[in-house]
Parts: sequence; structure tokens; C-alpha cells
Amino acid sequence: AMPVPITDGLTVERLATLPIPWLQQLYQSAAEVDDGKIATLCTTIPAREAGLGEAIMAMAQNFDFEPLIDLAEAAIAQRRQSQQ
Repeated sequence: AMPVPITDGLTVERLATLPIPWLQQLYQSAAEVDDGKIATLCTTIPAREAGLGEAIMAMAQNFDFEPLIDLAEAAIAQRRQSQQ
């Protein structure tokens, strides 16, 4: 049996509810493999999206930085599209 990926609750759609500058910082932090910066970012997520921060942190602690980069990139693209 394959382990269930932590990204389960972490979808592009949910990430795209966060502002683009925040997503760009997440992208940058993941690219720099800086889990400290990611942790700090996660403390600024609105309480209603607290689960999102937990999922992001879980990925960072698991060293799943590549999928975080992909998710952040996709969420930024989705935000930009919806603004047009």
C-alpha cells in the first residue's frame, strides 16, 4: 500500500485563497529549503485556514520542498488567471 501523501488537504485551490505576495514568499522559502521561514509564514495564515498552515509545515518537516514549490507556483498562476 502506498502511503497517503500529506498534500491531501493541501490543494492548489486552497492555497490560491492566500494572497500572491504570500504565495511568492512560500515559493521562495521552499526553493531555499528554509523551513524556518516557512514556519514564520505559516503563523500569518488566517485562523480559518489554520489547517493549511499545518499541512504546509508537515510537508516542510518532511522535506517535501519540491511539491511545495509546485503547489505554490500553481496557486500563483491560478490567482493571476482569476484576476484577469
